[in-house]
Amino acid sequence: MAYLYSRFLISIFEGFLRVGKLTLDMGCGKEGLGVIVKTVPENLKPLIIGVDLELSMLKSARLFYNDVVLASANYLPLRDKVFDAVLVIKVTEHLSGI
Repeated sequence: MAYLYSRFLISIFEGFLRVGKLTLDMGCGKEGLGVIVKTVPENLKPLIIGVDLELSMLKSARLFYNDVVLASANYLPLRDKVFDAVLVIKVTEHLSGI
């Protein structure tokens, strides 16, 4: 099942999964998009930054991402218009004020 889910996500983001593209995985958890991209051929791998509010999640996520950031999705310490794609899965229900 995880493999099918991975293939589904990759097909959606195929245009952004390219070398030199910068992707943000908001609410990355322990592995998120990072583990999925490990299955992508080398010539398609983007740079991926994982963001999560839980330090314990980011400690595991460091293995799968180019970089990780401890931050809330409500207040990101990142510049605007930097990322080619942003992935947000199972996050919106945790945001306040929506």
